[in-house]
Amino acid sequence: MTRFRASAVAMIAVLLLTASWSLVSASAQQPDATPTAAVDASPSPAATKAEQINALIAGKLSTDIDAASLFTNSLTDTGGTRLRWVISMMGDSRLYDAARKDPASLAGLSTDDAKLAIAQAGFLRLPASRRAAILASHERRQAEARRLASEAEQSGRKIEALRQTISGLQAFLDGKPTPPSSLAVNLLEPAGVVLVRDRRESLLAAAPQKTDTAQSAAVPPEIAADPSAIIARLTRQVDDLYRRILSLPPAEQARLAAIQRAAGTQNQEELRAVERANQQLAAANAAAAQANSETDRLIASEQQRLSVIKQLIAASRLDLARQTAQTEQVAETSLGWRRQVNDVAKSSGPAGAADALYLQLIDALRGVRKDLAASLSLPTTAAIAIPVVPPLDSLLPPNDPRTAALQRLNRELSADAGQLSSEADAAGWARRAALYRAMAEMNGARLALIPSLSGEMRARVTGFDEEGLAQVRRELNQIVLTVRYNVALGVERFGQLGSTSLRPGSDFVFGVIELLVVVALFRMWRRRGDPLLGSIERGYATRRPVTLGSSFLALAVGVIRKVRRPLDWLLLILAIRWLLPRLFELAVLDIIWLVLVWFLAAAVMVQLIDAVAQGDRQDDPRANLRRRSLRLVIGAILGVGLVLSLTAASVGHGAIYSWVLSFCWFLIVPVVVLLANWWRERIGALAALGSSRSAVLAWSSNHSTGLSGTLGRILAGGLLLFQGAQTVVARRISQLALIREISGQRARERATARVVADEASGRYSPIPLEQAERLTPHGRPVVDMTDHVPFGHTEMPAMAAGQLIVVVGERGLGKTTAMAGLLAASPLVAKIELAAGTSGFEGITSALADKLGCKADIEAIKSRLTEQDTYISVDDVQRLIVPAIGGLTGFDKLIALARSTGSRTAWAFAIGGPAWSYLSRARADRALFDDVVILKRWTLEEIVGLIERRTDQAGLSPVFNLENYNAGAMLFDSEILPEERARRGYFEELTSQCDGNPAVALEFWRRSLFVDQETGSVSVRTYRAPDLSGLTVLPPATQFVLRAILQMEIAAPSSIVRSTDLSEVVVGEALRALSQLGVIYQTGDAYRLSLYWYQDVRRLLERQNLIVRSVS
Repeated sequence: MTRFRASAVAMIAVLLLTASWSLVSASAQQPDATPTAAVDASPSPAATKAEQINALIAGKLSTDIDAASLFTNSLTDTGGTRLRWVISMMGDSRLYDAARKDPASLAGLSTDDAKLAIAQAGFLRLPASRRAAILASHERRQAEARRLASEAEQSGRKIEALRQTISGLQAFLDGKPTPPSSLAVNLLEPAGVVLVRDRRESLLAAAPQKTDTAQSAAVPPEIAADPSAIIARLTRQVDDLYRRILSLPPAEQARLAAIQRAAGTQNQEELRAVERANQQLAAANAAAAQANSETDRLIASEQQRLSVIKQLIAASRLDLARQTAQTEQVAETSLGWRRQVNDVAKSSGPAGAADALYLQLIDALRGVRKDLAASLSLPTTAAIAIPVVPPLDSLLPPNDPRTAALQRLNRELSADAGQLSSEADAAGWARRAALYRAMAEMNGARLALIPSLSGEMRARVTGFDEEGLAQVRRELNQIVLTVRYNVALGVERFGQLGSTSLRPGSDFVFGVIELLVVVALFRMWRRRGDPLLGSIERGYATRRPVTLGSSFLALAVGVIRKVRRPLDWLLLILAIRWLLPRLFELAVLDIIWLVLVWFLAAAVMVQLIDAVAQGDRQDDPRANLRRRSLRLVIGAILGVGLVLSLTAASVGHGAIYSWVLSFCWFLIVPVVVLLANWWRERIGALAALGSSRSAVLAWSSNHSTGLSGTLGRILAGGLLLFQGAQTVVARRISQLALIREISGQRARERATARVVADEASGRYSPIPLEQAERLTPHGRPVVDMTDHVPFGHTEMPAMAAGQLIVVVGERGLGKTTAMAGLLAASPLVAKIELAAGTSGFEGITSALADKLGCKADIEAIKSRLTEQDTYISVDDVQRLIVPAIGGLTGFDKLIALARSTGSRTAWAFAIGGPAWSYLSRARADRALFDDVVILKRWTLEEIVGLIERRTDQAGLSPVFNLENYNAGAMLFDSEILPEERARRGYFEELTSQCDGNPAVALEFWRRSLFVDQETGSVSVRTYRAPDLSGLTVLPPATQFVLRAILQMEIAAPSSIVRSTDLSEVVVGEALRALSQLGVIYQTGDAYRLSLYWYQDVRRLLERQNLIVRSVS
């Protein structure tokens, strides 16, 4: 903002100069214009003197000009010619009158010199009495001006002395060191506290509890600039402090006096050191005068020189002590101003008191800034004279004891000079720091006083008028001083850091170690953070029982994974600030840290909002436009916030802060207009679709051009943004598992109501059986669809001889199809496909022997497999796994056979997800397979693609009715027709119901197809969800039976009895009840879960912690 205004002012100045030059050039081209006027319009010294002589005669000459200087002529150059013409005009009236009419008649003089000669002659032609009167009047006006200036200077010194006295007296009462001059009372002072009756009487009155600064500051604004009024107010304040000191108890007076004596000890020591140095110098001078031999004179001369240096060092130390006291006084002065501001702010007095105090505080703050600028412009040791100690004269006799004494003294003085230089440098930095702190504290006091100002004064200070501009200039000056101080301090600190690194201490070493540890941890986190967060997210997502906390944490960790790039850096610099606070004592590093925090926080916000808005969608055509809009909005907020933060950190909430805050409201308009223009097409399309439901959208749709079109787009965009935000929040909340289950239950109830309504209407009937059979999930060979199965997100290994590979997936995810794909891709010549059944391991070996053409003997099978490279795939291996003691015998035999067939045979096994979870826990200590392929659940797009292909192959073209499904709130980032909205809503709910299982999705899809009796077309209606009420009322043993069937996929009653340890009667009753509900069906002499019930049964068992969530 500051750079912007500076640039604007510079541009305006250039334009004004250009316009002025154009006017001058234009006037130079006029026929009556003089060339010299175009070249130099400023008056010459001669013309200026002529005007001043005329002003002298009129009694209006400035008191700064000496009248005698106007009548001094030189005898050289044109001065002699002008003198002759003046003398000639003195005695020739006609010549004088002619010259006044035409100055060019004075030959040899320019126009300006001629005017000066005429003015001088005119004054000299006046009568002597008139000349004397004019000169006497000018002298009287000069004397009056000098008197007023002297009085103003004296008043200023008096005011400053009174303020220092007040500060010193208050410091004395606070128990702080005070200059002795502030505690001295001159009894002979004519206007002093003793000789003035009113002051003497006030001194004997009762002492106030504290200085009534609020009352003393209550000076009306119209007399705030009156020095006498200010002196009177400060004098009353001094008298109040005198009374407080004289009224102190003796013990308190003794305590405060002891503090002053202790504080003055250092100055007394320095004074005595100066006195000793003077005495030594006098003795050295006397010795030099009495020296008789050359050796004595040489030694005396060196002694005299060293005594002078010692005297200079002692005097410099005294100056250093006085500078230290002045530095301490700076802090006391700042504290005094803050105390006055605090008193005025707490009092309920008139606003004029605050206004007057504010003007005085500004003057004091201007002085502090001036002192700080002067201190920064000079070296830190400029105020202290540091003497140079040269080496001793080489002609001194080396064996003389006096030479050794001089050498010791020379070394001591060199060390003292070096120590004095270090102390002077430290004192200089202490003064700079004290002035800098005082500037910041007094500016803070000024800002704290603003709310107490009158309305008029507050508007002047923070507004855009002359006073506001002046305040901005003062704040800019403080910003410049802040930058200068911190740059100088940074250079000094970095120099100290360099010397510290050469001689590192324990703090420096530990600081470097902490920084290296933080950087190492950060690098490790950057490499391993994403897998760790992914593991945490999956852990919370699969935790059972489901809680609102675990669901929320899973969602939060997922969002963090999407924004972790800028978030990592933000956390790093926050950690560095927390662990290494001393590193940021330099304001330069603090400002850099603040800028980085703002930028990284803005980046995190952009990615966070984008991630929440995008959700799980992969194809988002408006993603780039949304991110660009977010960058614009967050960038505008970043710019304004950063400028406000930096301004507040440097000069507080003053005029510049107020200006920037006002500017940010004007910034909203172009940002909103630009966003409405970027989203013009989206807003127009969505307004047209939603015009029937919103008057705002209808008005925007009907007014698309001109100013009304822009206003309509802004209003419609705001409404659509609000609706879109509601939809995004609703979707994110629905991703919480517990909320999803509650929403699923409500959706189930609504779906049941729709199904009942459809059945009651009699309008819809199920599709013919032959068409439904075409859509059966396992009704046709899945190998025919190998090219369409989406295994791109699952890495399929290359089969090689000697390998054992397992494909893990939930029922219906495509294990058989994946196995067929591996079989087709295998380079091995001989390929054998097997499947486990209820006959167990013996059935597999028998089928394998038939394929190989050998006996059903293990040794015969192994012998035959060594003859050629063979690929063997075994599907449905979960049927060999019985979750009971000894239930893995058949599986262990199969793995042992596969391992013993040698390096010419490759084996691939397919196992269901629940069985794999059990196997992983039972055989966690063994490496059973060379590679494990875990099939992923299908996405919404993949399931929709499968259903559309199967539906086309069945020769069906179903219609989605609008009243059947509604996607809910209109999304701001997409415009869709009502039928398409219903289609999307249906498939989203279907994918959620089947949990990404394509076989289950096909089962529910074919249950959703009905024939419309009125139109004869096939319509998509609501499918009837499984009724869990009948399942939940069954005995608990039923759930154990369901778990056994789910794990083995096809389970015989005997296997269920082994797995559950239940009696045959209980298992039989459970199987009968489940069959009646349709949850399971019988296939041969075994039982299997219905695909229609599969996902609901799995969820029920997960909630009861009877199984763990599948690894798919």
